[in-house]
Amino acid sequence: MAVFTITIPTDKVTPLLNAFANKYGYQATVVVNGETVANPVTKAEFAKSKVLEYIKSVYKEQRIAEELAAINASAQATANTDVDTLTIA
Repeated sequence: MAVFTITIPTDKVTPLLNAFANKYGYQATVVVNGETVANPVTKAEFAKSKVLEYIKSVYKEQRIAEELAAINASAQATANTDVDTLTIA
């Protein structure tokens, strides 16, 4: 399996994590069994999950587009064949 690495300058890590936290609604605390506790998911883990969601979304959209293009090409070929068999007497 391939490894995908993103290198972030050290001085940009905290602002980047904060940006992801703010953009996607990270909560520093969560309620577990009626008790407010520190979120067991770190900002870094949260940001990583959002990046992975984005990558998966882009890939899924592309795969769907490819499949739809193949289906469309097949349907066009079938329709053309059907139309070619029509005649008027």
